[in-house]
Amino acid sequence: VTVVDSELLWIGRADFMALMASEPALAVHLLQLFCQRLRWTSELLEEAALLDLPARIARRILRLAVDHGDPGTGGTALRISQGELANFLSVSRQIVNQHLQDWRKRGHIGLTRGRIVIRDAAALERLADPRGAG
Repeated sequence: VTVVDSELLWIGRADFMALMASEPALAVHLLQLFCQRLRWTSELLEEAALLDLPARIARRILRLAVDHGDPGTGGTALRISQGELANFLSVSRQIVNQHLQDWRKRGHIGLTRGRIVIRDAAALERLADPRGAG
């Protein structure tokens, strides 16, 4: 766990509404951010309801790779522990580990402490396919 110093800013409702009225670009930006978060939340709920766990794990790894991956010659590396990945998915680390170990044996990914390296993104995409093509 990393501890980071931070500050909290509180803006009263009246001041916030006045700021939105005087800065329409800020209001538009906040609305876009809200819609993005709502879509993200809807996707998570849809995945939890409709996809099996291997598909959910594969999708999450692929999405994290797009947003935070470090491309290299051996594949795209993600700095994430199995426990953190399990927390994202609200499942146990042991279950995530079982799937990751299977995928490691198949050559889809590489595993080191606190890192997952995607070696075969196409294989993970097949596993993530909601039609069950994986």
